[in-house]
Amino acid sequence: MKRCGLLLFLFLLFGLTVSSHAQSAPDVLILVVQRPGLGDQVNITYSGLVPHPQVQQDLNALRQATGWARTGLKISDERAPVQTVRYMTGATFTAPNVVQNETHTLPVEPFVTAFHLRKNLALIFVVDSSFQFQGLRQYADNNVSISLDQHGAAYTYRVAILNPQFTHLSLPGTAKAAEVAGKKKAHLSPLLLLLGIVLAAAAAGILVFVITNRLTPAPPDTEKKPREEETTAGTHR
Repeated sequence: MKRCGLLLFLFLLFGLTVSSHAQSAPDVLILVVQRPGLGDQVNITYSGLVPHPQVQQDLNALRQATGWARTGLKISDERAPVQTVRYMTGATFTAPNVVQNETHTLPVEPFVTAFHLRKNLALIFVVDSSFQFQGLRQYADNNVSISLDQHGAAYTYRVAILNPQFTHLSLPGTAKAAEVAGKKKAHLSPLLLLLGIVLAAAAAGILVFVITNRLTPAPPDTEKKPREEETTAGTHR
């Protein structure tokens, strides 16, 4: 799994180098992987070290906006895979039905609301092959600017927070259904899943700083992590 994570990171890095429309690096990168029947995996990575109480505050705001019953919450500082910073703070947890097939949309607004104090967000949703997207593709007002780039199973939203003091945000629930006639619904292999993320990163020009091995949490490694906190849903209300 670690080798797959390293390979993915190298692919992503290559995708960034060939992107001709690079955008500014996000302050927070959020990766959501839909896993029907297992609980969806949510990985949040900040662009540098962030005090853990601030991370807890962001996560509490997210839970307040969603009501998700998260489990396996883990907050840690990891050595960064980029040279601009030495360490990055990240959080990971599992929650059921973060992505719901029934709504045909992706939960963009809760993340935007919870992380509204950050200027730039990148939200990557990797969905199951059964998901039929009919959600938000582009939106802008005085508070936020949102654009979507899709490649296969990977949906990448770039969000610019224009007014961090907004008190209410009501994004359109759905857009016109995308044309899906003639598209094959073949089951996605892990390789195609990786390729989808690579293409999404290349098109969006995202500076990738996700610690990829958080997709499958490994046993605690005390050699490389300066500090780490493990929390459960019951301790944060």
